[in-house]
Amino acid sequence: MSQCKEFRHSSLLLFLLVLPSISHAGQQAQFNSQFLRLGSKKAPGAELDTRRFRTGNPLTAGQYPSDIYINEQLVGHGNIRLAADASGNVAPCVDADLLSLSRYRQSAIATTVQQALAHPGACLSPEQLDSEITWQYDVSEMALHMSIPQSKQQKTNTTDTDPAHWNWGEPVAYLDYSANLYGSDSQQSHFSSRYLGLQAGVNLGAWRFHHHSSLQQSDGSQHWQTLSAYGERSLPTWRSRLRVGQGWTSGALFDSVSYQGLELASDERMLPESQRGYAPTVFGIARTYAHVKIEQNGYLLYETSVAPGSFAIDDLSPTGYGGDLTITITESDGSVTRYSVPFATTPGLIRVGNTRYTATVGQLRESQQSDKPLLGQATVQHGLTNQLSVYSGMSLMQGYNAELLGAGLNTPIGAFSLDMTYSSLQGSSRTLQGQSWRAIYSKQFAASHTNLSLASYRYSSDDYRSLREAIEARDAEARHQVPDQPHTQQRLDLTLSQPMGEGNVYFTGSRTHYWHQPHSDTSWQLGYSNHMGEIDYQISGQRLRTSDGHQDNQVTLNLSMPLGESRSQSLDLQLTHSQQGGNQLQAALGGTLGEQDEYSYGITASQMAPKTGEAITGVGLNSSYRSHMATVSGTYSRDSQHQQQYSAGIQGALLAHDSTITALPHLGETFAIIDAPQAAGATIKGHPELSVDEQGYAVVPDLIPYTSNQIELDPEGIQGDSELSSSSQWVIPDAGAATRLHFATHSGMPVIFKLRVPQQGAVPLGAIAEDSSGAQLGIVGQGGKLYARLAQPSGIIHLDWQNRHCQFHYQLPNKQPGLLTQTPHLECQP
Repeated sequence: MSQCKEFRHSSLLLFLLVLPSISHAGQQAQFNSQFLRLGSKKAPGAELDTRRFRTGNPLTAGQYPSDIYINEQLVGHGNIRLAADASGNVAPCVDADLLSLSRYRQSAIATTVQQALAHPGACLSPEQLDSEITWQYDVSEMALHMSIPQSKQQKTNTTDTDPAHWNWGEPVAYLDYSANLYGSDSQQSHFSSRYLGLQAGVNLGAWRFHHHSSLQQSDGSQHWQTLSAYGERSLPTWRSRLRVGQGWTSGALFDSVSYQGLELASDERMLPESQRGYAPTVFGIARTYAHVKIEQNGYLLYETSVAPGSFAIDDLSPTGYGGDLTITITESDGSVTRYSVPFATTPGLIRVGNTRYTATVGQLRESQQSDKPLLGQATVQHGLTNQLSVYSGMSLMQGYNAELLGAGLNTPIGAFSLDMTYSSLQGSSRTLQGQSWRAIYSKQFAASHTNLSLASYRYSSDDYRSLREAIEARDAEARHQVPDQPHTQQRLDLTLSQPMGEGNVYFTGSRTHYWHQPHSDTSWQLGYSNHMGEIDYQISGQRLRTSDGHQDNQVTLNLSMPLGESRSQSLDLQLTHSQQGGNQLQAALGGTLGEQDEYSYGITASQMAPKTGEAITGVGLNSSYRSHMATVSGTYSRDSQHQQQYSAGIQGALLAHDSTITALPHLGETFAIIDAPQAAGATIKGHPELSVDEQGYAVVPDLIPYTSNQIELDPEGIQGDSELSSSSQWVIPDAGAATRLHFATHSGMPVIFKLRVPQQGAVPLGAIAEDSSGAQLGIVGQGGKLYARLAQPSGIIHLDWQNRHCQFHYQLPNKQPGLLTQTPHLECQP
């Protein structure tokens, strides 16, 4: 394969150096053959055949998957049809798709041209559309470049995505799974937990059907939760999505709650990236090999096992854009710590004239009563000016209503928003009515690079009830009980990051006061990271709640130093001081192995000195393996007090398509199915761990919806006598789509022929080679060399140059597949 590539690359370089790039037929180019070495003794017939290159690029008619550039701007990707006119000149055909991408004004098209375009299969060259259009087709890059006068183009928003170019995908079914087993034993306790998370889906046309559920078994109890089960589809005209079934309200203005019904909402993924939502990163510190559980609004989102030390979880899928995350860490000795991460979005400023909305109707799923109350919720945001946006909303439930009105203002000193919510909750004895005020501030200070991403303050009157508090009060009243949860009086949230030298400091914190309660809840995380030479260090602190209900402050110092030049192994040291638990020192040696870093390992040794009692020493192991089908992991640890911990996990996905099932380690919401027959072994650029299987399939697991995605195959590992006709394609997928991308392959034995014409010498450069059926095999290079990929081991090849012809018969020897064959000189008979 490498010899084939070298020959093709050298031939391509020759054409790029010698042949000019001319886009219009009729513009003649002259070539001086003295610049080419045609042999030490030039025979009379060894002239250079340049007929195909005198009037432009050496194009061959056919369909080409191409990038399309209009006025030097990439506007899309598609199949460009190149066709030859009566004179033999090849030019791209202008059709409706190309016209749409070019944004050429309909009113500027002549009537006769419009009539010609209306015929099926019509092929008009760019010059026939408009004499001012110039074009060039770059064969090496598979790209069409067109220049169109701006005065003849429609004006459009360049940040907008055109639904006409979305790919709606193929019918598929899939299952994304994550399973984890955790257990710990000590002299005082035993804890075990088994977790299974499932995300199943079926795609039919434009509809996406999802089911997200989890099963948790812990110490003899078993709990199955359905987080969501719904069908949805895009509504391109409205830049929205329609969802039917079980879901979560957005939580941007009101509490995020679970419902069963129907929702119509703007889809932020169709908006500019700066206006899209986010999910927070959860930071934490584990003293031992620990079990981590993340919940939101009482629903289990994530469960995993972590090694001792600091951890960061950044792949969450929250149920909504509102509701703090509760993190529970269960250590191997049975101790439990809990803390929360504030999670709320800012009612953002949006572009002038733009509108965002949500409308939800259905039944509330979270109520503990058998008669689920009806729920209705609607929100709207609108950009009045570049500096001012207004937003409003209404939330209705049986016996409860809330109305919100607010505004966002962008100023030189930061972005502000202020809103007021009025609520009314009808009880059996009296009606509670109150107000809640919220102020939010966000600013990035350019001079100091300080990023104050969210500073939120809320004050609520005594009789105000949020939607979630109203649900709890309604359920408690039905049970003739007093609500267990106190309602909020004041709350302050703050998130801050600040570069300091070559390092960075971050802080997140939250403080909540309650009505008629003497205590308040405070949580915070503070950290600073930097490096000294090759050593990275981090100092962090946090406040969390222990299993006995007390708050504990912890301070941790982490040091990490690479081992070896590859930096694939490292030695980590961690020192932790706990206000209640004492001190702990831990050393860990870990790294990755394998060509794609598919293996990881870690060996730890630790010593813990509690405030009371004897010191505890321990050792532990952890490892993982990421294959092309799944990722498996495991841990084990034991200490001097005979406490031990173990865990095992597996994560992967199964995709059913085309009467086959493909296994892979991960599957995102939007993905692509690669169909490349006879290209087994080719890898996907950006995902070197994934390759085309023996059936010719591969899956790109993580496309970005409503955005142009480039998919590239690396042909280096292709097995057998095959090569890709093209290795790159572009696609703009609909959200949740399973896009199919077909990569054509050409099979046959790679051969380099050395050709001579009797009494004349080498076959001239530029001669065209065809097989007996008339299919073009290639173009002769310097020295009479022809590279071709042949399907048959024997046959006849025809050559044509400057009204001269010859042919030769070939018979290939038996050889190992994939190896290049070079023949001795063959005579091409006239």
